[in-house]
Amino acid sequence: MSTEWVNSYHRAKRLGWEDIAQTIHDTVTMHEAVRFYLPNADTRYHRIPCPIHNGINKNFSYTEHGYRCFVCGASGDVIAFVKDVLGLSTRADAMKRINLDFRLGLPIGGEISPAEEKVLQARREAAREKERKHQEWEDGYHALIDEYCRLDKQRLFCEVGSAEWQEAVKNIDRVAYEIDCYPKEPR
Repeated sequence: MSTEWVNSYHRAKRLGWEDIAQTIHDTVTMHEAVRFYLPNADTRYHRIPCPIHNGINKNFSYTEHGYRCFVCGASGDVIAFVKDVLGLSTRADAMKRINLDFRLGLPIGGEISPAEEKVLQARREAAREKERKHQEWEDGYHALIDEYCRLDKQRLFCEVGSAEWQEAVKNIDRVAYEIDCYPKEPR
């Protein structure tokens, strides 16, 4: 074999993995990966206990494109996250796993069995349901906060004794009580 052919083969193979990595970055966000691989994590504010060093405080922060733990220093993209959380040995293994788990159909890895597909489907459904409940909880909380702010503004800026002022004074304590009683996390 000529060295030129071997070099071009390795160059093409590297480009293939780079293309696959780019497709994964364009398709799977960190938030989706965290919800999928850590379905029980409380993902409010994009901070969780570090799954890499099994932390207990929310020192692991992530955006749509990457993550960083402020204790153990782990950081990277969605591929590195899957590699680190699942204890895989290479980025290629992580890309294969993402490809299978998110059913991307990229030209790597192998097929998954029907039993594995059922488990993955159940995990996906659980993640979607958890996200729906969280969004519902968050919408309810924000509606109460908005109502409180509206009443507070009305109480402060309407003429004392007017119908608007009386409505604000009458209802602001009730809304404050509802905010205090609102569940601290989705049920």
